[in-house]
Amino acid sequence: MPLRKPVTGRGLLRALLLLLAAAAGSAVLPAWSAEPCEAPLTYRLEAVDRRFAVDRGTVEEALEGAVSLWEAGAGRRLFRRARGEPDLEIRLVFDRRQQALRAHERRRERIDRARADYQDRREALQARLERFRHEREAHEEAVRAFERRQRRHAQRVERWNRGDLAHTAERRRQLEAEREALRQRRTELNRRGEALRAQAESLNQAQRRLRGEGDAVDEEVRAYNRVAEQRSGFQAGRYRGRGREGRITVYQFRDPQQLRTVLAHELGHALGIGHVSGHRSVMYRELNEANRDPRSLSAQDRAALRRACGWR
Repeated sequence: MPLRKPVTGRGLLRALLLLLAAAAGSAVLPAWSAEPCEAPLTYRLEAVDRRFAVDRGTVEEALEGAVSLWEAGAGRRLFRRARGEPDLEIRLVFDRRQQALRAHERRRERIDRARADYQDRREALQARLERFRHEREAHEEAVRAFERRQRRHAQRVERWNRGDLAHTAERRRQLEAEREALRQRRTELNRRGEALRAQAESLNQAQRRLRGEGDAVDEEVRAYNRVAEQRSGFQAGRYRGRGREGRITVYQFRDPQQLRTVLAHELGHALGIGHVSGHRSVMYRELNEANRDPRSLSAQDRAALRRACGWR
């Protein structure tokens, strides 16, 4: 299930599309026959491997939903629970496919957490940068105010030196007091400037670290997608049968909604239907975000059903 596009170190993950790039199922189909549609196919859920960690009732509910998809699209009964020997045996078999899916999902969860952490740190850094910008602007304004004050003092000292100001003890005291105040203010501004420079360096380091984290998430996403592409040969389910007798085996699913789709797909094979076009179709060759939880058959599904059953 490859992610749509990786993060860049200078941006956020733009999309993380949930996609199971696995064959939805394959089937060994009998030669074409309208027989499966002439009378409802009987079925029974024979076995549910406990390692799937799903109760039988949940599987039965997914199976009923899969049956309903086809019967709603056909407008007639196509399947019936078996009282005796069933036409279709249905089993959930846990093997390397479900194990690989779980490992893949755990890896995806780690990527999701890393992305969320990256986003949180990016937002926190943006907030720090914004505060720093305001503090720097305030400091620059304070420096400009200091320079204006310093020029005014220099002008008064120059007038004193030229004799334009009366040389009184009070005037001298005022000039000396202003000189000392300016000295202290310069010290404060220099200290504040040093603190801002240190803060700027800290922010630059934080930005570099964040870019490194983004690059690491990028690489994790790329590795995730490479594995997803390699997993495309796995099968979520399989139908094997001849005539009215067959077996449906489900090997992997993410949740009850996807289980329903896998079962519906294999029931379609049991009706003699092959893969169809249209990524929203139950009988599309892959499970994807568009068909993982269908509410109804697509036009392609219904057309394939009519052909398989010989209906006009």
